[in-house]
Amino acid sequence: MRRSTTTTCESIAADAGRACVSGGGARGGGDVGRAGRGFTLMEVLVAVGAIAILSVGIASIFSAIGKTVSGGRRVSQLTAQAAQIETAMRQDFARMTRDGFLMVRQQLTNTGGPRGGSLRPVPLSPTDQNTPRVRRIDEVMFFAKGEFSSSREAVSSAYETRADAARIYYGHGTRQADIGEPRPPALTDYNHYGGMLGQPNSLNTYASDWTLVRHQCLLVDTRQTQYDVAPALGLDPTNPADRKLLLDKEGQVSLQPAGLSIFRHLMPIPQTPPNPATYNPLADKTLMLRTGVRRMGSGLVDVATVTFREIRDVVVATRMMPRQFNQGPTWFTTHGPDPTGSSYIADNKSGPPFPIAQRMQAWMEDAWPTPSDPTVFQFENMLGAYNGIPMQVPTGGRIRVEPRPAHLLEALRGEGKFNSPNDRIAADYRVDQLQLAANGFLRGCSEFIVDWSFGEPDPMTGELVWYGLSRFADLDGSGAKNANEPMLTRPFPFRAFDDTMMDPFTFPYYTTSGEYIDGTQSSWASSGGAGMTVTDHVYPALIHGLTAPATAAAPMTVLNSYFGYDDPTGAQGRPWAWPEFIRVTVKLVDPQDVNTEQTFQYVFKTPGNGVSRS
Repeated sequence: MRRSTTTTCESIAADAGRACVSGGGARGGGDVGRAGRGFTLMEVLVAVGAIAILSVGIASIFSAIGKTVSGGRRVSQLTAQAAQIETAMRQDFARMTRDGFLMVRQQLTNTGGPRGGSLRPVPLSPTDQNTPRVRRIDEVMFFAKGEFSSSREAVSSAYETRADAARIYYGHGTRQADIGEPRPPALTDYNHYGGMLGQPNSLNTYASDWTLVRHQCLLVDTRQTQYDVAPALGLDPTNPADRKLLLDKEGQVSLQPAGLSIFRHLMPIPQTPPNPATYNPLADKTLMLRTGVRRMGSGLVDVATVTFREIRDVVVATRMMPRQFNQGPTWFTTHGPDPTGSSYIADNKSGPPFPIAQRMQAWMEDAWPTPSDPTVFQFENMLGAYNGIPMQVPTGGRIRVEPRPAHLLEALRGEGKFNSPNDRIAADYRVDQLQLAANGFLRGCSEFIVDWSFGEPDPMTGELVWYGLSRFADLDGSGAKNANEPMLTRPFPFRAFDDTMMDPFTFPYYTTSGEYIDGTQSSWASSGGAGMTVTDHVYPALIHGLTAPATAAAPMTVLNSYFGYDDPTGAQGRPWAWPEFIRVTVKLVDPQDVNTEQTFQYVFKTPGNGVSRS
């Protein structure tokens, strides 16, 4: 007999939250309970939407936090870089000496040509959506005393190049593209193939790609160098012929190439004393390991066989203009016990009757590493070889600098044009590649501005008066001045505040004989007239040369400021007026966002005029 059974729930699993269901047999009736009602489609959609909204909100919060942290990290990196820049520049300016001269060249990007050419707006990068604008590409050059070492890799530890004086230069460099097959850089290169800053279709088109150069040129007197000549490059110092090659001489220091001068027009002209008894046998150019005229624009040379005395002789006492040195005249300087004397001789010829100040300014300008001002002359006549044939060099170029040694592998492997069976030449190829990147001080420097001040307070604002190319505070970054943006600088002697002339600048000083002179203050109207000569004013032409602007609003593309030795326009023995302060403004490009710039500004003290105002 078949028995029908019914299964019942004997217990409820409360901890699992389950509902036990009674069931019948094969023919049993329906469930007596349900497992619980499910979500409807509308409820699911609402829940998913709420989760999505919550996720987006959380993601936005984390994204904002990430951007803030990332932005802060970038700002921190730029700030740290700016601090390093300030430290290096402050050290250089602290070592500045009046035994040399000081020059500031303020320049707007331009196309070059007569009468200043036309301004050249420069884009920041290929993806920059802002309108390209004109940018400042200033330069500053001065001399310093201290401990300096060549940035070129030494041949050996016995031949490390050091000096206690140097010419310091800051300014943008330019890159050079390969023309055809890559080839080794040359000492004779002016870098005119690098073109001008901002030039279209070049490696220097975009400001975010620019590099600020710090170039130190060591000043070495080869007549004073003393060291034990050690074997190097397969040369034996016990062999008289090899020893001559190893010794320092004009054009070579510690086996490294050196310029014959810091002046561009004297680079290819060896010193030739008229008296054979004073001839220096080590000045023979056939004894140099590397031949060819050394050009600072090549980016390969950072030593010159010249002294402060010779530099002063050239600037103060020459009777010729630099451009007259394209016919191969002889020249020499001598050293004597009288530090104020001059012994500069150039073929015993007297040049045209140029004003003394103009000649001095021309020679100071000739000390720039390259003819970087393209607005006066389009070409510069230079000797192509030692006492060679004159050639025309385009102006507007800068020192060559590369972001990295572009052809180092070719030099190491001896490939293509870098192949040489001569081990010395092969070693030079490698060192030259390293040197092209060694002068790069600040990559991504989209603007470099240098102003200067005599330390005068503005009578209206009480703030220091700064001089330079007319510049306003571009608060909105548009590049165009509006009514709310004040002027920051004007050329000397104009005030930026209201474009009026400052009172004539005078300063107390000690003459070369030690006499103290207290500068007197008076108006510009009194600086001349019948039977009246005022000699204690600093005249604009002394500072800015023949291009000194007659009005505050005079449009200018390039403005030079010269600060030399003794003032040829003032009372006898009065030193050339020097600024008390130099102000440097740099714009740095964010390496992670090349369309973003950040501005940093520094003020540095100079040797000034030696006497503080009471």
